[in-house]
Amino acid sequence: MSSEKPFLFYKLIINNLTKNNMKNNQKGFVNIILIGVIVVLLSLVGYFSIEKKSQQFNKQQTSIIPNTETQIRIAIETVLTEGKLSNPNEQIPKGIKLLSLKLAENNVTLNFSKEYLSGGQGVAEDVFSLVSNTITKIYPEVNKFTILIEGENIQDY
Repeated sequence: MSSEKPFLFYKLIINNLTKNNMKNNQKGFVNIILIGVIVVLLSLVGYFSIEKKSQQFNKQQTSIIPNTETQIRIAIETVLTEGKLSNPNEQIPKGIKLLSLKLAENNVTLNFSKEYLSGGQGVAEDVFSLVSNTITKIYPEVNKFTILIEGENIQDY
């Protein structure tokens, strides 16, 4: 009988340890699941915060172009009415109007009225030089200029 008591005692200890191990295993599994859920939630929060910043950047980028176009338009109209050509014997032809302006991928297309050519080729080139210098001060990324006269292409620079 005395040999049975230690055996029962060991059996109780083993059963108790086995139950505790199963509970610990279940707790470990639950902890792993919780960590996985937390990682997924943090990933989603990070993704959406980056996506939101990206959308804000895109909105900001598209709003820069109209503002730049407006600045360029005002500057060109000022140059055409008040500017002086490099040759003091020449004047900017009266009545030149900027009919339209388009910025696209660092290219500027300027559409002038027919008066742009009324002073001759030399005056037209001086006017272009004055206008292009004005534009590059506002928008230094310009790679190409296209000059239109009432919608018809006369020169690419």
